[in-house]
Amino acid sequence: MTQALEAMGRHWRIAYVSASLASLCAAVEDGLGITLLPRRLAGAGHRVLGPEQGFAPVPDLELTLHAQSELPAPTRDLAAQLIAVCERAMRA
Repeated sequence: MTQALEAMGRHWRIAYVSASLASLCAAVEDGLGITLLPRRLAGAGHRVLGPEQGFAPVPDLELTLHAQSELPAPTRDLAAQLIAVCERAMRA
């Protein structure tokens, strides 16, 4: 998001940080700032900002999982679960 804001020539600062998606969404709903979320996560209290508000489209994100070729079974299982979650999210 910061890279996209800089590319648009917009000044920015980090006003709030949380590991909780719900907390970030609540902070944005309360007007603390803006965030970059998938459109499917935009709630009723959110506004999607676009060219009319001076915001350019942001390119898709690439997520890559790097792993060694020889992994213990639990690690292989975790990697498979992460891949499955990402594939489901992409279809949604």
